Amino acid sequence: MQNISHLFEGVEDPRTSNATRHDLNDMLIIGLMTIICGGEGCTDMAFFGREKEDFLRQFLKLDYGIPSHDAFSDLFRIIDPKGLQTALLRLVGGVGYHFISNRNGVFFPYYFSTELLGN
Repeated sequence: MQNISHLFEGVEDPRTSNATRHDLNDMLIIGLMTIICGGEGCTDMAFFGREKEDFLRQFLKLDYGIPSHDAFSDLFRIIDPKGLQTALLRLVGGVGYHFISNRNGVFFPYYFSTELLGN
């Protein structure tokens, strides 16, 4: 799996004291993966983390296990939305150039040939 630890570089951690127990990068990656998979909030993030913990441990620290829904909620209430937006736009920009669109607006990985599809 490609290293994604750089994805949220530059996002400031607004948490203080023992609220910093869980790694910011870990929490943001779990949050992003949850939303991509159809989750809708902090309870879903905690559930997703628990259900996929073995998988997540392959590339996240998770020194203190999976954050609770309260930990996710506390983080997303105080995080700077502009910093998070910048990181997410960087992600979209990084993914966008790996895909092409045919004339009908259907996206294919860049290594597919639209000629093979009859377009």
